Amino acid sequence: MLRSGFTSETILRDLSDRHFADKVDPTAEKELTEANASPALIDALKSGDNAASKEEVAQARQRITEGKAAAQKFVQQQKIEALAEQKAIREKEQAAAQAEAERRAAQARSEAEDTKREAERAKRAAAEKRDSKRQVEEADDAKREAAEDKRQPESDADRERE
Repeated sequence: MLRSGFTSETILRDLSDRHFADKVDPTAEKELTEANASPALIDALKSGDNAASKEEVAQARQRITEGKAAAQKFVQQQKIEALAEQKAIREKEQAAAQAEAERRAAQARSEAEDTKREAERAKRAAAEKRDSKRQVEEADDAKREAAEDKRQPESDADRERE
């Protein structure tokens, strides 16, 4: 408290209300002197008149133990919450990745169907072209046959004349 700027008199008043749970050894006395504690404060601490009872010390230790336990529980809870948050983030990322994979698969299926339809169109167009070519060839063959049939009677007539 001396380091925080409290005067020795203020500390003496507080000491009578709250008591002191430790002993002042030569090292502690030296530290108090270096921190500008008054001789009256040092004497009051050394006298033991303001010493805490065993019950007060036990209660203080119990509160300290409970405070440490609560702090540990708080830290543990914070870790659990952080892990839960990380898990939720991972699950969200996995769901997004799954949705993206499904979207890409659907797009690939759609593209495959488009390619299949295009191949079927090309196959039909090729068949139509073959049919058209065959019809043209058949028409040409029919014209040739007609032309030959027409020439043949002339050839027969020419032979008879001869």
